Amino acid sequence: MIRSAKIADAQAISQLIFNNLKIQKKDKSTGFLRYKRSPQKVKKIINKSIVALVYLDNNKIVGFMNAYPTIKYKNKKYNWQLPKLKNKYYNKQESTVVYLGAIDPNHLRQGIGSQLYQQMVNSLKNQGYNYLFASITSKPVKNKASLGFVRSKGFKIAATVTYTKKPNKEETLFVKKLKIGM
Repeated sequence: MIRSAKIADAQAISQLIFNNLKIQKKDKSTGFLRYKRSPQKVKKIINKSIVALVYLDNNKIVGFMNAYPTIKYKNKKYNWQLPKLKNKYYNKQESTVVYLGAIDPNHLRQGIGSQLYQQMVNSLKNQGYNYLFASITSKPVKNKASLGFVRSKGFKIAATVTYTKKPNKEETLFVKKLKIGM
């Protein structure tokens, strides 16, 4: 069952993210990057989200996904492969970003991420959003799991992103049109 995330879910979501971190440390070959998120940080994430969803299995949270307003970072340089999307990206009424997604390691490859994604997209469309962006780490390690996920959902490369203060860190910014005819 999918429902909106609640502030009371923060501890369980934080633990879900931590469980992914433990798995990633065991197998770095996937390149899947995960950062710890304290329950306090998760509360802030939920509060700032345009859409925040959890997936429940037997009343236990086994999946989380959210969309955030787009943010212009001062320490990032964007090299736009699709320059016409630059103004779309910075338009908070038209565009949003997939910020965080996590699935319990024991529930992977069961379609939970796809179900969360589809419900999130439906909600964003209903709210009038036209574009969904996803920023995926490509250096120093490629986040292969997230890259595969966004590609399977039809995202296209919009820009490459470098960090001005971290020259070895790079991201790829992907975009997906949410509404036909845009």
